[in-house]
Amino acid sequence: MCKKIITITSGHTIVKIDDVRHISNFSSGITGAKIAENFLYNGYYVNFLCAKNSVKPFIRNLSINHNFDFNKEIERMKNNFNILNKLKNNLNIQEFITYDDYLNNITSVAKNSDVIILCAAVSDYYIQSVKGKISSNREVLNLKLKKTKKIIHHIKEFNPNIIQVGFKLLIDSNYEEMKKIGIKNFYLHNSDILVVNSLNSKTMKPKLTMMILKNTSYILDRLELENRLLKEVESILYN
Repeated sequence: MCKKIITITSGHTIVKIDDVRHISNFSSGITGAKIAENFLYNGYYVNFLCAKNSVKPFIRNLSINHNFDFNKEIERMKNNFNILNKLKNNLNIQEFITYDDYLNNITSVAKNSDVIILCAAVSDYYIQSVKGKISSNREVLNLKLKKTKKIIHHIKEFNPNIIQVGFKLLIDSNYEEMKKIGIKNFYLHNSDILVVNSLNSKTMKPKLTMMILKNTSYILDRLELENRLLKEVESILYN
């Protein structure tokens, strides 16, 4: 039986202001990398579309943490290298930098994927980039931002049969707000699963995580996200 193809987007896009400045966000890509690792462990082929400098599956564990015992760190790295070497033929990594890079990459891979998991923090606005460098002598620099196309809204135009997993980020939202906004976005973008995260504005750490499906929604422990998502995707894939 052919391996099911899972496409996962991860990290952040940038919007250039000029040739040396850009607008971006704080997404590191750690969530996407962990989700990718879990699908790889379970025998899936993974297209991993990620920001150039974001966290990569398994590769993220191939550096020494100097806060721990050196010999144990070397052993840990060896184990992770062996895992990566074993699974590398099921992992295709493609990098993007800008919003346009992301759009071009996702358009091509979505057509041949069974599942797409949209973890990447994609730019909501863009500006007309200036060639060269804007002078730093200006006292005031006004930027006019225009809304980008919501790519998640168009995924099923490329592949009507794809299982789509969206992510929605909120700040300091309670359960009721998360559910209301989540359900609205779930149907707006024709998703099959939606993960809603509410961050604490002071720590910028996840405060609540909610999973929304067609007939139900529930709060889950953030540490359970990768396994719960795998389970919910498989329940749609194989039922």
